[in-house]
Amino acid sequence: MYSIEDGDNWSAAFHATMFVSDAFLANSIRKGLGKAIMSKGLYGGTKNYFGIGMSHSYGASVSRWKKLGISMGSGGSKGHWMFTQKLMEQYTWLKPIGNQTWNLKKFSSHAKHMRWGHGQTYYRKGYAYWRFAYPVMATPSWLKAGVVSGGFRGIQSYNRDD
Repeated sequence: MYSIEDGDNWSAAFHATMFVSDAFLANSIRKGLGKAIMSKGLYGGTKNYFGIGMSHSYGASVSRWKKLGISMGSGGSKGHWMFTQKLMEQYTWLKPIGNQTWNLKKFSSHAKHMRWGHGQTYYRKGYAYWRFAYPVMATPSWLKAGVVSGGFRGIQSYNRDD
């Protein structure tokens, strides 16, 4: 509303785009946890979604999600972006947190997963700068949109002296 009042059409269009991306994030949350709760009730849905009292291996988590009707999509590879598998092996108490749908990033191919998610050479092709590209290539779109939106709002708030 500030952008429209100030006559800043570019900012208003940007904020409208961020609103749409927030709606997609809300839809993603609804499909995951919301679907689990609707199908099994509050207690049963959260217990099955989060795996309370169950195995927290990646395979067991995917199996639970399939039973709840939560699809991670077919094709491509999935990678843990914030809590990596290596980190979860080192600190096993992170497995219940790290093996959740929000911590998975879908890559269009196994090669991209290995190159950008793990920095490995795949079919003799690798990139020395993969660590610098990781925040862009291996993090979910909803996180990138939130960072951009929050940063833009922070700059505007600073400029307005709110």
